[in-house]
Amino acid sequence: MQLDGASSTDLNKIKTSLEKIRGVTEVLVRNFSDGSADLDIQAKTDAQDLSAAIAKTVIPGVKLVLVESSVDRLQYRVAH
Repeated sequence: MQLDGASSTDLNKIKTSLEKIRGVTEVLVRNFSDGSADLDIQAKTDAQDLSAAIAKTVIPGVKLVLVESSVDRLQYRVAH
């Protein structure tokens, strides 16, 4: 998962929220630099199902806007 426009506080909130989604077994932050982050998400579902679950997830103070979606990759922009 690619994440753009995130502060370190946003990243922590997002990571914590993703870990609570059913089917997600692990969330690793691979890289975080200048508001962009790469996250590896291990899940028992595909990217499309994960995207649908993320859309239903409330993250306090953070809104994730889906920018791009493919079979195994999601890209989001953080909006407030």
